[in-house]
Amino acid sequence: MTLATYDTASRSTGSVTALHSVLVCDDEELVRWSLTEHLRGEGYNVTAAKNGLECIEATARSVPDVILLDLKMPVLDGLEAAREIRRREANRSTARVPIIALSAETSAQGEQATLRAGMDMFLSKPVSLDLLTATIAEALTRSRGVA
Repeated sequence: MTLATYDTASRSTGSVTALHSVLVCDDEELVRWSLTEHLRGEGYNVTAAKNGLECIEATARSVPDVILLDLKMPVLDGLEAAREIRRREANRSTARVPIIALSAETSAQGEQATLRAGMDMFLSKPVSLDLLTATIAEALTRSRGVA
């Protein structure tokens, strides 16, 4: 298993600081790298996983503030990973971590499947980095109950 962790210098960009962590789960190395670099530049602490199983293992070690989860990955897909993360949260009575689905799937059925699996938001790939940043900020706001 290879997880990459990228620590950022502590700095603030508006209401987002390096105190917030994001887990990026995607099987495509270039996608993981570009999302990680962008989020580092926005002041987030970023951990990356290349499949759903690594994603689950990473959340067991350290609970992130937000998870970006690709749907189609080897070993364990994003839908199953989300279901398992939600099951573990329920069993442990822990706070619900916002999960943002990332997928090239653009159908309404695909988006509904992500919501049924326990994901909170859906973004189509390729995703605008500005939209991604805004969506993460919205997910953080919602998770704090300030929606």
